[in-house]
Amino acid sequence: MKNTYWFLCLIFSFCLGCGINAQPTHSKSNLKVLFVGYDPAKPLPEMDRSAPGMMSKEAFTKEYPIRMPAFKKLLSEYFAQVQTMDCRDWKAANSNPYDVTIFDFRTTPLEAARTEKVRTVKQSIYLQDIFPIISL
Repeated sequence: MKNTYWFLCLIFSFCLGCGINAQPTHSKSNLKVLFVGYDPAKPLPEMDRSAPGMMSKEAFTKEYPIRMPAFKKLLSEYFAQVQTMDCRDWKAANSNPYDVTIFDFRTTPLEAARTEKVRTVKQSIYLQDIFPIISL
């Protein structure tokens, strides 16, 4: 019994060691990806009521300088071409050369929200009708 225990520990240690040094075996997809979020090279956005993404202001401020670079690094592991862009500068034409556009935060509205009657509200429009919208 004692020998079986040590044998299993040896196998577990070997498997753990091999897993740490293993290289990813996946190949990168040829899809061109544009990641649209807040660029840390630009000033922190003004926050009226709450921070974007339903984060606390403190969490957003802490994550602001590292979020976009972290997503670019992650996406670059799986896609051959990855570009990033600040959401405050994005226009629909910026997405034309890309196969996929990922929106991390809202962009500048194409059409502002308006209230026509007390009970009728038209929400802001952020994308043209040509964009398929997939929500997770």
